[in-house]
Amino acid sequence: MKNRGIYFYLERLSEFWAGVVIFLSFLSLGAIFGGILYSFIQGQIGLAILVLCIVIFLFIGVRVVRKHYRGKGTVHLLSRSMASPEMDNETNEND
Repeated sequence: MKNRGIYFYLERLSEFWAGVVIFLSFLSLGAIFGGILYSFIQGQIGLAILVLCIVIFLFIGVRVVRKHYRGKGTVHLLSRSMASPEMDNETNEND
């Protein structure tokens, strides 16, 4: 058995929670989008569309999390906005 340090487990835990955040964001997007559609089309058809939107966004969320977890990691996806060149250019202009 390998002797893994605390940093290994902390990294795994942070990747897990970043995946949960991404997954829940897609879930909430599906619920919001389906809720907007349900407000226009009420009844059983609207409810079916609401559930279908949630299921589609859940599927997309799982795919995105799995793709990024296998790549650079889910934390990299969440922190990518902080490392964008547009934001670096704005900070350089203000100096």
